[in-house]
Amino acid sequence: MLNRIFTSPDFEDEGLKFKSRFLNAFCWTAILILLLLLMISVLTNYEYYTTVSLLGLILSFALALLVLRTKLIALSGMLPALLGWAWLTFHANYAGGIRDPFLLGYVALALLAGFVINYRAAIALLFLSTLSFWTLAYLESNGSINPFLESPQSHARSLTIVYAIFAILFPFVITSLQSYFQKYVEAERKILRIQDEFQSVQRTMEQAITERTAELTALNIQNQHKAQQYETISEVTRALNPTEGLEPLLKQAAQLISSKFNFYHVGLFLLDESRDYVLLSASNSEGGQRMLAKEHKLQVGKTGIVGYVAGTGAARLAFDTGADAVFFENPDLPQTRSELALPLRSSGQLIGVLDIQSTESSAFTMVDAEVLAVLADQVAIAIQSARAYHETQRLLREAQSAIGSYVSEAWRIMQPESQPLGYQTVGSLIKPLATPLEDPNASRALSTGEMIVSDTGTKSSVYIPITLRGQPIGVININSETGQKWTQDQLEVARAVAERISLAIETATLIRATQHRAQVERITSEITGKISSSTRVESILQIAAQELSRALGGSDVLVQVEPLDVDLASATE
Repeated sequence: MLNRIFTSPDFEDEGLKFKSRFLNAFCWTAILILLLLLMISVLTNYEYYTTVSLLGLILSFALALLVLRTKLIALSGMLPALLGWAWLTFHANYAGGIRDPFLLGYVALALLAGFVINYRAAIALLFLSTLSFWTLAYLESNGSINPFLESPQSHARSLTIVYAIFAILFPFVITSLQSYFQKYVEAERKILRIQDEFQSVQRTMEQAITERTAELTALNIQNQHKAQQYETISEVTRALNPTEGLEPLLKQAAQLISSKFNFYHVGLFLLDESRDYVLLSASNSEGGQRMLAKEHKLQVGKTGIVGYVAGTGAARLAFDTGADAVFFENPDLPQTRSELALPLRSSGQLIGVLDIQSTESSAFTMVDAEVLAVLADQVAIAIQSARAYHETQRLLREAQSAIGSYVSEAWRIMQPESQPLGYQTVGSLIKPLATPLEDPNASRALSTGEMIVSDTGTKSSVYIPITLRGQPIGVININSETGQKWTQDQLEVARAVAERISLAIETATLIRATQHRAQVERITSEITGKISSSTRVESILQIAAQELSRALGGSDVLVQVEPLDVDLASATE
């Protein structure tokens, strides 16, 4: 209970907390001192106005404590300052006037107002105190008040009491000021320490930002370099033409890679059929050309970086060829200082090695190796495409040759002897040719396979060959007795008709050959079925003779079985 009475209210704000503690301590100290003085005043028969003044001051400070419990700091500091000033002025008016020792209490009240409220309140209270001095002096000088003149001993005793009060209050005030100043110093040190920490963090952040900016700049430059490399790879890939053949493709790839990326030496190695060696197939450098002349090859998995890559299927980068244990020192490439070898894969299978060499040490980075691996994949695809195209063209030629031979043979076999040589129109009549066309231009059209246009002035003729799978089998002859000039459209129509005749004859020939083959298969199947239905040799021979005679148009057929003087068991063995 007592702890709650004497303890000041708590505030979260440090300034308000200090004012609350100061005002609480000041009021309780003043009340205790004033109670002590009141007891002395009563015991020593002081004048009534002194007792009233002391009681008024005690009540003023008590009222201030009550208001302080409501946490109204400014009001609780204003009450004792103003009421105390009033009671001190009241005492001076009835006691010693301008010479009243109690007027020194104005200083304590001004200190209280300055600490609890602000410096303006302290100045205002000092102003009121000064005004009170001059008012008392004026009233005393014109006789409006008659101050009570104390004896020297009484005046000395009053001053002693006042200074004793100051002696009690000043240590508390000074201690509070020192405590407040110490807190201020600590707060300032804390602020300085926070500023130092902030500056340190700021410097660290600035350094981190600088480093990160440098990293981002380097990464941006690296990305730009990679983008340029990918663009160059795209240009190289678009320039490669698999339809020109494998050898021209390899030469073109080596030259393009060297010129676009500015490499000293580019070599394209392909595995041989045994997959024991990789053969240099194309190169851009002079040393590479000498190696091609010597049919340079490296053993897989044993010789040099290229052999290592061919054996392992993994890329190999030599930053410094002089310090690389796998590097093969080639006398044809004496300026090599760094080398990068990349596998060429197609459908997951190794088909060769792309070898790139530079005259500078550490010319290649791991990023370069990753980017150039994409180039190696594109070159491998182009190589495989060239091979596939070459193989497709070979198969196509073989198929066309086989089909042409088949159609030509079918045409030769299936052409009936009674078929007319051709047909011609005479006016509105169409009649078959009695004799072959004897004309030098027709012979030339058949021999060259090209359309011949003849114009004698009075007669214009066109000779268009009819071909069957590239073989000339006939000719179209168009004559104009009026001597008109053939237009390009007319010639295109004639050529188109000749092509359609060729296709129609080929189709008809194939259909007839297929039908003939089907008929042969049917007759053979029927004869075979009848022969297979018998189990006696005599019946088999008889059926064979009869069916062959019927199938061959009543031809005489003889089927004879000779006696066999051979041991079948030994013949089988």
